[in-house]
Amino acid sequence: MQFKEKGFAAFDCIRPRIWNDSKIQFWYKQNILLFAKREKSDDLKQTQCYHIIANLVHPDLHAHKCHLANTNQKLSIRGLTKRILKKITP
Repeated sequence: MQFKEKGFAAFDCIRPRIWNDSKIQFWYKQNILLFAKREKSDDLKQTQCYHIIANLVHPDLHAHKCHLANTNQKLSIRGLTKRILKKITP
């Protein structure tokens, strides 16, 4: 919103080029956008930059989030099990 108020528009011309590059961290592949003044938008459209920003979730980001969720769940179950054993073990 702040960019829009200053006359900038977002363009998605970098992500398609780096999306499958395994040497680049997923957070860059997920979030990198180009912001330019609106008057430059015609120039950017000619270079295969798209003003429409696709709502994408990089598969590596999704896998990372799933791994974190599973790890936290395991820790919670493990912690709960320890508490139960302390209460019932003499």
